[in-house]
Amino acid sequence: MYILRRFLSGVLAIAVTSMVFVGFVGTGLAQQNGLNDASSKQSAQNTGDAGTKTAFSDVVSQHPNEAAIAYLKDKGLVKGYDDGTFLPDTTINRAEFMKIIIGAAVADPKGSGCFKDVKNEWFAKYICEAKTRGLVSGYPDGTFKPELNISIVEASKIIVPAISVKGDGGLIPMNEWKPWYKPFVSAMAEEKAIPVSIDYPEKKITRGEMSEMVWRIKAQVSDRGYKTYASLTDPLPNISSCVELKEKIGLQNY
Repeated sequence: MYILRRFLSGVLAIAVTSMVFVGFVGTGLAQQNGLNDASSKQSAQNTGDAGTKTAFSDVVSQHPNEAAIAYLKDKGLVKGYDDGTFLPDTTINRAEFMKIIIGAAVADPKGSGCFKDVKNEWFAKYICEAKTRGLVSGYPDGTFKPELNISIVEASKIIVPAISVKGDGGLIPMNEWKPWYKPFVSAMAEEKAIPVSIDYPEKKITRGEMSEMVWRIKAQVSDRGYKTYASLTDPLPNISSCVELKEKIGLQNY
């Protein structure tokens, strides 16, 4: 997994550095395309109500991703928002995530009109560049749905492109794996990079969880609780809300 570690460290180190503008791509579509941002505001209010304040005003010492966020801030990889917050429990949508990864890895991303719902918006060139490179294919109806939050399996597919994962049968080509996300999630799991807060493949990742994954890979942290592929795909995960249940039974194509 040395190649994977070097690949992930390189891509994610650059990617996280790009988060410094408006703290994690700001509120993404909400700010730049007029979508509702109520969930982000509610998340900010629900974080940091108690405990000792740390690197950011809304990241307390008891937060499960506090060490990861503090590490990234100490390394100058993230700065957060102008009001001193980080919004660790806010989810990341597809447009935001693509801007982080493609905007950091490609000097001059290009493209527009590559999906029915991706025309000439601020995020179009990042998504279209990703499509050109074979990183995303969208939905069967020809849409990309940039406003939807991104799950761990979708994020893994982008973070770990074109890498075969060594399984019980040796080196197996990715097109022979089922389900489609198995090689990507397995690669992340082998690096012990999937935090225990991610309970199932369809779970939408938060900024804190993204920080946690980057920290574990970049700093080679292996003494924290982590999910294996088997535990992540357990048919009976711990589901605490109707939203999580809906995600569990409705795995989205990417």
